[in-house]
Amino acid sequence: SDLASAAVRHLDTLKILRPEDSCALNLLAASLTPIIPQQEADIDYALAHLKETLLQNDPQDLRLSQLSEYNLSFPSGAIYYGRDDRALREQYAQYIDHSGIIPKLLPAGKRRSRPRLGFVVTQGHEGVFLKCMTGLITRLPTDYEVWVVCSQPNGQKILSPQLPQCQYLALAPDLLTAAKQLQKADFDLLHYWEVGTDSANYFLPFFKAARLQVTSWGWPVTSGIAHLDAFLSCQALEPAQAQQHYTEPLILCDRLPIYYPAPPVPEQANPSDLGLSLDTHVYLCAQNLRKIQPEMDTLFDQILEKDPKAQVFFIADKRPAITKRFRARLQGITERYPGRLHILARMEAADYLRWVKAAHVMLDSTSYTGGANTNYDAFQAGTPVVTLTGPMHRGRFTLAAYTQMGYTDCVTHSPEAYVAKAIALACDPEQRKAAVESIIHNRSALIEDSAAVPAFCHALDRLLQH
Repeated sequence: SDLASAAVRHLDTLKILRPEDSCALNLLAASLTPIIPQQEADIDYALAHLKETLLQNDPQDLRLSQLSEYNLSFPSGAIYYGRDDRALREQYAQYIDHSGIIPKLLPAGKRRSRPRLGFVVTQGHEGVFLKCMTGLITRLPTDYEVWVVCSQPNGQKILSPQLPQCQYLALAPDLLTAAKQLQKADFDLLHYWEVGTDSANYFLPFFKAARLQVTSWGWPVTSGIAHLDAFLSCQALEPAQAQQHYTEPLILCDRLPIYYPAPPVPEQANPSDLGLSLDTHVYLCAQNLRKIQPEMDTLFDQILEKDPKAQVFFIADKRPAITKRFRARLQGITERYPGRLHILARMEAADYLRWVKAAHVMLDSTSYTGGANTNYDAFQAGTPVVTLTGPMHRGRFTLAAYTQMGYTDCVTHSPEAYVAKAIALACDPEQRKAAVESIIHNRSALIEDSAAVPAFCHALDRLLQH
């Protein structure tokens, strides 16, 4: 993109001014993968360029301070592509290990009556952490000493009103100082909510500052980091040969590891409440635009072609440049079906939930399906979500949710079946009514799932015992 090209030009200038930082700047340039790829070839080129950069740059030229100074990490946007990039993630992590710049700060290992658990959430991710983890953490038994590890200066201020019973460790911005804080806290187990969404949560596990370090579905892809002891997942999330997708040993719960409170969805809403005609078929794809990859464009095109009453809606990104690139990619479809593909402005939660309730069908993203928030909103509303099952964890969350509910009629296994199911739900009132009734009848197995807590504790205990 133009923005990425401009960024690379600035980095080239910076390399002239700071030749001692060339290695770090080359890594940073290679991590500028396209946020909204315009075509699949963009993805191929970006991943190949990163691999080549790792081969050509000497890791001995890196310094520890550069990791946070340049906000380095494996490109966070790569998760949305749906590629099996375990080998590349492992190559990146090994590159950092071979640099020798991250010391291992092994904890003292004090004996205590209760295991000390730390849940790590870094700056900017507190909101999603609260939505997805509060229910679980607040219901953990007193057998554990529970801490929340967060970022200065605002992490505890944001988190403590909903998690007042926890103890808090506020990490310094400097990586080495933060790692020494973790070492001193002497955790029996550190649970990283995400590994790879920012520089801090990517590099902290390299210090090995807790006896056990695990990650989970908050960032549903292997880290590639050898110093993580497990990836906590769920049987329904993983295909038969799932371990080959992970560098971490898989620990599988028999429930989705989430206790999610029922969202405040309105009891009634229809297209007229949204300013649409009553005969409009509302297809809502409420996913983060980064998840909507070029492979989906054909699906939208076919829905608009086969259902003359279809109107497809998306929600704009917080960053206008991302929305602009997404709009540009769909320009051909917009021209073929004028006035029928829309990008809604960002809205308050109550207005968003009204759209969810009024939609005839929710369109799941494919390479990286909806997670807890969009799915649980839809199921509480009784709105069907059509999903296309993927081969890896990040393409299977909606499948896992439906499986736990015991209702899988909206799960498809081919693009053709995805389109056909979405159209059937929008166009056939009886089929949609049956789906809505089944979702409402079965959603109690998913929303506010009390069985998730002992399943999660059982997984933790397996790790702590071994």
